[in-house]
Amino acid sequence: MMTRADLEAMDRDDPLAPFRGEFILPDGVTYLDGNSLGALPRATPGRLAAVVEQEWGRGLIRSWNDAGWIGLPARVGDKIGRLVGAPEGTVVAADSTSVNVFKLLSAALRLRPGRRVILSDTVGFISDLPTELVEAFRATLEEVSEADVILHVRDVAHPDTVSQRVDVVAVLDGMVKDGALSTDWPSRTLEVLNKADLMGGVGNVPEREGCVPVSAITGDGLTDLLRGIDARISAGMEVADYLLPSSAGARIAWLHEHGEVLARQDEEDGVHIQVRMLPADRARFEQGL
Repeated sequence: MMTRADLEAMDRDDPLAPFRGEFILPDGVTYLDGNSLGALPRATPGRLAAVVEQEWGRGLIRSWNDAGWIGLPARVGDKIGRLVGAPEGTVVAADSTSVNVFKLLSAALRLRPGRRVILSDTVGFISDLPTELVEAFRATLEEVSEADVILHVRDVAHPDTVSQRVDVVAVLDGMVKDGALSTDWPSRTLEVLNKADLMGGVGNVPEREGCVPVSAITGDGLTDLLRGIDARISAGMEVADYLLPSSAGARIAWLHEHGEVLARQDEEDGVHIQVRMLPADRARFEQGL
């Protein structure tokens, strides 16, 4: 059994022990909660003062170049890159996480304006949660109630894969009883049976309706998964064909913005366009024809 003396000896011999002196900490405090706010480095107050008083106060706009502000996102990104194993020049630090996620999603949605779909990953399921954590855990699944498609991903090669599925279904059924989830959630769900490669390939996974065996390692089954997702997303959409005059640029642009253009041909008699969109959008468009 290890004693306090053993632990103190390990602290003394730890090659990282001197780094404690690089931070400002109250006497007698062992600070382990550094994920949201780390301890204050001793060099930070002086560095901040130099930035405020010298680089900003005296350098003014020249400091974008003279003090290297303009290159900070790349320099900080390279430091982060070393921590996450990314090559130099591939990581950039910019804005907050929330702002970056917004910019990413905005750009992605503009690439497919006809699809108002965002893929969101919830926390993984853990069976046998302590009672006091059950409600907190379920709160992380609020996104499921709004989802058009629910992907239930699990390890099909795991010996407890069946009981893991039972755990997930029990939590979702419990949300139905509490009114937090509609009863049609099974029809919106695709079970993604990952790690099929450990069973010899997707062909060796027993077939079951609503399940798609895949291997994230080999890529097998991913095409079928994408087809399944696409089918569920587009289930409530309609395909329509229109012949519009070439001068109807605004209306053609409206179709691109509100629908998914499947085909387009510019002919002498006008623009032949096939588009998939929601029934409400189709009605709005046709009211103006």
